[in-house]
Amino acid sequence: MLSLISRNIPKSLWGQTALMFIVLAVVLAVLQAFTSEHYFMGAVTVCYGFVIGWFAGWMAKRRQARP
Repeated sequence: MLSLISRNIPKSLWGQTALMFIVLAVVLAVLQAFTSEHYFMGAVTVCYGFVIGWFAGWMAKRRQARP
């Protein structure tokens, strides 16, 4: 089961980026629908930090993979 999931996950930067933004959009839509504005803005801030950290991690991983 795990190998089936890992084969279907996009491996390119743009494939993973699109998947990540879809998941974040769904999470933020649910939070906006069911929480107050204060908690929603806090979640948006966390998501911005997550996106910046994710790109930094991706770039560091690519730099380590190069000889």
